[in-house]
Amino acid sequence: MSKEKQLSSAVISLIHHNELHTKGWWEKTVQNLIIAVIGSNENNAMSKKQVVEIFKNEYLINIDNGKFDKQISALIDAKKIISLSSELIKLSEQTFGDYKQDLEKQKILEGEAEKKFKKIIQSNCSEINCDEVWEKFNSILLLPSIKELGIRILDFLKTDSQSLANSEHFKNFVSEYRNFEQFLKTALLEFFNLQDEVVRLYLIRQINAYFFLVASNLDEKTIKKVYEFSKIRTEIVIYLDTNFLFSVVDIHDNPQNEAAKYLMQVIKSISNSIKISLKVTTLTIDEFKHRIWKEREALKQARSLNFNVLKAGLEVQISSVRKKYYEVCVSKGRHIDPDTYFKPYYDDLKVTLNDLGISIDLAENYDLLFSQRQTEMYSEIETQIDYRLKQKLNYQQLTPDEIENEKDFLRNKLTHDVKLWYIIRYHFRNSYLESPKDVKHWILTIDNKFIQFDAYKQRNQVRVCIEPNEFSTMLQFFIPRSEQLEKAILGNFRLPFLYKDYDELEMTINEKILDAMSLYEDMTEEKAIQLLTNDTLRHKIKLDSTTEENVKLLESEFLKKNLELEEELKKKEQQEKKLQERVANLEHTTKEQKAKEKETEYLNNLKIKKQELENLRSAISLKEEAKKLQETALLENEHSIKDIQELIEEKVKSVGFWKRLTTSRDKIRSEIERDFHLRVKHLFDKKESLQKQISDIEKEISDLKKRLNKLENMGLDGEMQGALFERIVEVLLKRIYPNASIERSVKNKNSGEIDFVIRNDAQKEIIIIEAKGYQPILRPMIFLGRIDEQETVSWFLGRKFPEISKEYSKEKERGYSICACFITSAYFEENAIKDLEQKNKSKIKPQLIDVFYDRQKLEDLFEKYGLKNELRDLNKFFKKTL
Repeated sequence: MSKEKQLSSAVISLIHHNELHTKGWWEKTVQNLIIAVIGSNENNAMSKKQVVEIFKNEYLINIDNGKFDKQISALIDAKKIISLSSELIKLSEQTFGDYKQDLEKQKILEGEAEKKFKKIIQSNCSEINCDEVWEKFNSILLLPSIKELGIRILDFLKTDSQSLANSEHFKNFVSEYRNFEQFLKTALLEFFNLQDEVVRLYLIRQINAYFFLVASNLDEKTIKKVYEFSKIRTEIVIYLDTNFLFSVVDIHDNPQNEAAKYLMQVIKSISNSIKISLKVTTLTIDEFKHRIWKEREALKQARSLNFNVLKAGLEVQISSVRKKYYEVCVSKGRHIDPDTYFKPYYDDLKVTLNDLGISIDLAENYDLLFSQRQTEMYSEIETQIDYRLKQKLNYQQLTPDEIENEKDFLRNKLTHDVKLWYIIRYHFRNSYLESPKDVKHWILTIDNKFIQFDAYKQRNQVRVCIEPNEFSTMLQFFIPRSEQLEKAILGNFRLPFLYKDYDELEMTINEKILDAMSLYEDMTEEKAIQLLTNDTLRHKIKLDSTTEENVKLLESEFLKKNLELEEELKKKEQQEKKLQERVANLEHTTKEQKAKEKETEYLNNLKIKKQELENLRSAISLKEEAKKLQETALLENEHSIKDIQELIEEKVKSVGFWKRLTTSRDKIRSEIERDFHLRVKHLFDKKESLQKQISDIEKEISDLKKRLNKLENMGLDGEMQGALFERIVEVLLKRIYPNASIERSVKNKNSGEIDFVIRNDAQKEIIIIEAKGYQPILRPMIFLGRIDEQETVSWFLGRKFPEISKEYSKEKERGYSICACFITSAYFEENAIKDLEQKNKSKIKPQLIDVFYDRQKLEDLFEKYGLKNELRDLNKFFKKTL
């Protein structure tokens, strides 16, 4: 129909619905409809209920009492309606006069437009029934074209009215008059002259009627497109807040009870398209029952009240639950036992909830969530307590006890609310959601302060909490308007207020709608419907200005609280810093003191060890001297024995001739030996004694040497010094070889443990390191020794190193050199140094270090690499002197 890209009727309907809602067209139209209903009743006083019934029965408009009362209030504030009582209303005289005047103008306009149309038809073809053509022109051509094009029909008629005759709606229209097609084309072009004020206003009247329809609900065809393209959730789970649960079960006197009933009806009416599950958590059940218990116990205390007092209870300030109880008692005409009254809501609550289609969430355990966010939740609860207390009108007059009681009450309530909010937000909704249509889980509440907290927390994200009216409005978006509503609204000239003030709107809504159409022309229908659905649903749950202001106040309170907490945190950090400094100073002082004590103890022990060594060495020396004396005595004793033996031989030889002739030589010897028997026996006994003493001394010397050797190789407190020395040496090796692999205490199957193995890929070396941490004042020298004598140079280089080298044959095949290094905290003897210097010129020398390091060379190496701490430890724990 247009040279511009044609938008689908579904997209056009959504654009109109979205823009009209954004600009408050629906609210304005409902207000004008209220005026029309009362005005058409000759401005006789009507109850609000009567007006709502006319909305429902004559115009098929279902509106909940909350929304209706809001529009009534707006009209009263604008002085267009007068409130005669809590229920009765009527128009102000000015408004009623305007209504009658506009109704008359509307009737005149309709008559003139119809007369003009019929005149054009009659002047060209008297055979056609003009009344019938006028009715079909409106119902088959004009109104369907407006529904398809919306506001664009005006621009369309200005620029391309000829194409109207080629549209499907025109074909449907002329199909009723097949013999007059060309004539009807000519008649239409003549009628659609927008320069004619009557025609222009008549079209505006029809467009305004369409605006009301599309602002209220979309048609069924558009709704099907929304379901098809918008990917809306077909399952929604609603968690009821405690206050709304009271409204649903109708146990307290609250204006939101009607909204709750209305919402339940809407949920039921949409159940074929969207399944909505209503749930409550055990947190909510506990809070609900606690409130019921308190109210029941309070009513039990008042059981002595007579019936007149019960009636009076309806007119005094009491809790909404007790007020509802009194209402029931009054309606029944008798006192009802509180236990009996509250039984369905306390003892049998589950049965009551099941009857209403509400289930209890028993499946989930949220303790882990609460523990993870405990600090955050606690801060938010306490901040809200302070904020709400300050908002109380009599806050300044409250006593400290009253403030604490109020805080306890608020803390219990807010703990429930905040926990419920965290369950939905972080357990069920732990993902990014852009549009309300993507949301599966909501909290339904009538607590405006809970709404404010949610709005503050969510900021620009889709809210977690939603009010019953908002949820009803959102659900109604997915309920198509009926044909009856279209017939009731379109063509009804009793509603002049529907069609006023178009010139004013033409500069706002008209341009907005046309701009939106231009925007969506280049999109696919699917994308346009998705975007429009998102925008529409966002607007339907948009906060009102009062709530937004309160959210800003709450946000300011949280900001203020955060600043206070930050300031408090800074003070605590400063206090903690000072405390840490004091602790550090104390620790440093204590550490220094302990270090001094340790060093003193170390030096004392070292002196003791040195004295023990000196005593042992002295004892060994004395024993060796004693041994020498005994050996000398033994030698002298043996000389004495030899002298006696020689003397006996001389005496045997000196015996006279006659004696030798008469006595045998052996007998002569025996007689002479008998004379020396005692002396010889004494000498042999002494020899045996001396030999035993020498043997005992040798054993004692051996034991002393063993003790000496053990003491020379032992560190303080009986610990081997090797481990400490290896740790000091390891730091040095890592500084020399920062990119090499350094292994410590490597086990070898043939030669035992290797102190260090360095794999230096840069120089292609495997370096075997022997590290001996001796106390120079206890064991100052490492000897050259023999190949079978452990802890000597010959043993390491002549036996241990060759055996270890065999383990690295594969590395050697790959071009690696197998090198050696002997490091000690003591010194090498002269012969050992000569041997090591020769090895330092051989292939076993590493490229970056020498084959050996004694104490002096090791200290120089620590100095070279700037390892002051390690050098200090070396001198501290491996002392050269005392």
